[in-house]
Amino acid sequence: MFGFTRNILARAISQYRYLTHFMHSCPLVPWGEFCADPFVLGDACHRAAAAGNSCCRQSPEHQYVHVLPQAHCFTTAANESVRLSGSERSVAACGPAFYAGMLIGS
Repeated sequence: MFGFTRNILARAISQYRYLTHFMHSCPLVPWGEFCADPFVLGDACHRAAAAGNSCCRQSPEHQYVHVLPQAHCFTTAANESVRLSGSERSVAACGPAFYAGMLIGS
């Protein structure tokens, strides 16, 4: 038997990039909002579809299904969303600022 691990923050960034790729003409959902509520991308696609906007190339369900396995990693031990206010609500909300470069640069 064997196993492997992947850095959860790197995985979250990868997931955010993958899911936002299908939202190319939708208004950008900021990283901090995704950190506070990982289902926000599916919600944005749902709202767009309800308004007759076809900016999402995948269904809201696609977005929800892909984020579901990792959504618990964005919550506290009490199963509450990690919500920060003010300047704290940034890329650092999900981890070290180092990961900001991964979002933008590579």
